[in-house]
Amino acid sequence: MNDVDGALVQGDRYHNVRGEIHLKGGVRRSFTSALKLSAGMEDYIRSSVKRYNNDGYDLDYNTAAAYLDAQVRLFPRVFLTASLRDEYVSYSGQWMLMPRATLSCFPGDNFQASVMFGRYSQCAEDDYIARGRKGLRQTTADHAIMSFQYSNGQTLVKVEPYYKRYHNLPLLEDGFYTSNGYGKSSGLDIFAEDCSLLSNLTLSASYSYNNSERLYLDFDAPRAPEYASRHNLRLQAKYAFGKFVVGMAESYASGRQYKAGKTPFYNSIDANVTYLAHPKVIIYGSVNNITGRKNVYRIDPDGSQVTSSRDSFIYFGIFISLKNNKAYDISNF
Repeated sequence: MNDVDGALVQGDRYHNVRGEIHLKGGVRRSFTSALKLSAGMEDYIRSSVKRYNNDGYDLDYNTAAAYLDAQVRLFPRVFLTASLRDEYVSYSGQWMLMPRATLSCFPGDNFQASVMFGRYSQCAEDDYIARGRKGLRQTTADHAIMSFQYSNGQTLVKVEPYYKRYHNLPLLEDGFYTSNGYGKSSGLDIFAEDCSLLSNLTLSASYSYNNSERLYLDFDAPRAPEYASRHNLRLQAKYAFGKFVVGMAESYASGRQYKAGKTPFYNSIDANVTYLAHPKVIIYGSVNNITGRKNVYRIDPDGSQVTSSRDSFIYFGIFISLKNNKAYDISNF
């Protein structure tokens, strides 16, 4: 809830209240070791009120759904998960049927592969719904994802190519949001981790390539969304000795496209130290962007660059666990 007087100028008033109730129930049953079924229903009941002085909106709507899920062992080391979800959105009166399926194979103890197809949905933001013409439809995305993974206990490699197509994205036309937007996204995610080179040393690398294009919101032509960078790379090393873990990381992201231009690439070298002071107490410290590079996060319509108020940050934290056994896993820091 936000209720602010003098939000922009003296004498104005901004009021924003959002609420949600989620109801869900389901049943599961295993008929044999090769067949498991589950079914259920759920409902999201949402309320949103937004006012700035005398302008704003009141929204009350719900999203109800029923689903059926089956897990089947087709052959030894080959499994199929298939599901069907039927969804209803009250603000548009829209029914949607969304099939999904995942086929997984485990040809050996160290290797696994899977392929997934499915349709997924998402409600538009309340601001877009309130300015929607004839009721915005649910945004849907058709996914096709492949996954290949190798693991031998000391080395892990995971590769995931994907393709996604978006339908019914909110698009601003003549002052109202319609469901005429669309888009697509394809890419590749790679992750590798190894701890076999040196005792107590863990090295990891992750890379993602994303080719995304959308026509939505106030876009006048299909282009890459502002949050998407084409190339992303992160290299990380951790070394543990005694109760200490010392880490270094390098992060890189290619520039992002805005109406007024493209940002320079992002780069940050970070360092951190973790100390297990007690089985329930972890002390953590980090320094971000050691070199002090001035990264640009966006470019405004007037061409001005938006950067951080500080080029480098120092963080210090003490984490205390109230569990009876131990603190957080120190390897996650």
